[in-house]
Amino acid sequence: MRCPTRLALVPAAALAIALAAPAVAILPGEILVMPAFATPDDTLVVQLLPTAENPCVTWKFDGRVGTTLTISGTRSELGCPRPDQSLNLGALAPGRYRLIAQVPGDASPLFAQVFFDVASNPDASVDPSELVIAPAQPTTLDAPNIVASLLALTCRFPPVFAAPPVVDGDRIVIAATQDTFPIPVPCSFLGTWGAGFRLPPLTAGLKTLELRLNDQLYLERRFTVVAPPDHLALGGRFAASLTWTDRAGAEHLATSVALSDRSGYFWFFARDNVEVTVKLLDGTAVNGSLWFFAASMTDVPFRIDVSWCLGPPGSGAPCMLRSYLSPGGNRNFIDTRAFAGPPS
Repeated sequence: MRCPTRLALVPAAALAIALAAPAVAILPGEILVMPAFATPDDTLVVQLLPTAENPCVTWKFDGRVGTTLTISGTRSELGCPRPDQSLNLGALAPGRYRLIAQVPGDASPLFAQVFFDVASNPDASVDPSELVIAPAQPTTLDAPNIVASLLALTCRFPPVFAAPPVVDGDRIVIAATQDTFPIPVPCSFLGTWGAGFRLPPLTAGLKTLELRLNDQLYLERRFTVVAPPDHLALGGRFAASLTWTDRAGAEHLATSVALSDRSGYFWFFARDNVEVTVKLLDGTAVNGSLWFFAASMTDVPFRIDVSWCLGPPGSGAPCMLRSYLSPGGNRNFIDTRAFAGPPS
């Protein structure tokens, strides 16, 4: 069993307590956020609690963007940092936060992450335990990430995830064990543990995700995996599709991602690699036409088909079609007379 490095997120005045890109995997670290129900009066710090496998990482707090806090680590070959190194995060306003720890130089830089809450007052605190899937509605081409956040108790050891999640048809099971201390200890809420997992691309349909603690169901949620969209809705009865051609001459439909009700982008090989962005604007007040724009960031040959149908896209209703061909070499398109008349 791997013995991962853990990060402890603790109030400045609290005593730091040291608790002892594959298809399916467990992220190499866990994060503990303390106290379990923080308020704006708590000053939070991050403390590294090294283990034998990952002892030589120096952590720094990169900052906060919105409700996402980022910590980055640097591996050292010259010596290991002090076991009690800490990072002061200061106080946080009420809200739900995501804490991400990453080691940029690693082959898989994402180290650990957790979701935790800061309540306006102790009476407003809620149980932070949950399972989060990213993206929220994955497609059959995505490899989803899962973050499991669960309450930690002073009378129990941290949960141990001895094996990656098990995918059994439409059921995904994350199994963990958690032992009580061998000597009696007062049992109270300690904090929020966070552990991360990677899944392989899943088949389309409704999925059930279970977190089982000591073979008992602890958390459960359902989510839907959908087929990747090949048509991008551009408002009203407009839609765009993109077909790209590989080196062997075979054609493939690109996957679309909406950015707004009249804009979006297409990707060919990876979800985070944007190839072509498009948008449709209403220019009828200027020249009586709708305007279409496409910005290419690829030299792969492609064709964009933009349709204006008498019925909803995909209904089989008659459509007016405009095609834009890029035979290769990174071509952009600006068409201020794409379609005549107001959008509908």
